[in-house]
Amino acid sequence: VHDRFQAAQRVFPIWATTNLSARQSFPLAGALFDLVVIDEASQCDIASALPLLYRAKRIAIIGDPRQLRHVATIQANVHQDVAQKYGIDLGAYNYLVQSLYDLAQRSVGTQPGVILLNEHYRSDERIITFSNRHFYNERLQIKTDLRRRYRNPEFLARWGGLYWLDVPAETLFHRGHSWENPTEIEAVR
Repeated sequence: VHDRFQAAQRVFPIWATTNLSARQSFPLAGALFDLVVIDEASQCDIASALPLLYRAKRIAIIGDPRQLRHVATIQANVHQDVAQKYGIDLGAYNYLVQSLYDLAQRSVGTQPGVILLNEHYRSDERIITFSNRHFYNERLQIKTDLRRRYRNPEFLARWGGLYWLDVPAETLFHRGHSWENPTEIEAVR
């Protein structure tokens, strides 16, 4: 299996996967990849990242501690019992609250340390300004240019950021499918 995978790697040198599918997708071999990049690491629990970390020669952990955390489904009392049973210090590793980003942040020291990617290209300035002010201490450089996506200047001036359009209508459920609101669909069109 490992030989076949190495042949596939020569043809496809870059792979994209999720943490949970790594065990099914790749041979269990250390240092299988030169570099493993894990994005959105604040949403990633440490345990599910271990199969990828094992397969890496080098690792790049990318994330934002101000973003959503991973969802832990284990009950707090069960988590505490397991930690006590196996001698895990919850101050050092707490599955419920610590993400892969948190572990990486504690581990890198100052060389190179945590690097803020401060150029923001994603959201309209009228949206991201709130987060920039309240979470990033005005350190983000907002570089979003919606004129590249939307050609209508009137739309950009009036609606380019965030707005509310109330569409009162009845939501319908189709058996075996999902909810649908035809009036909202028409308003979006």
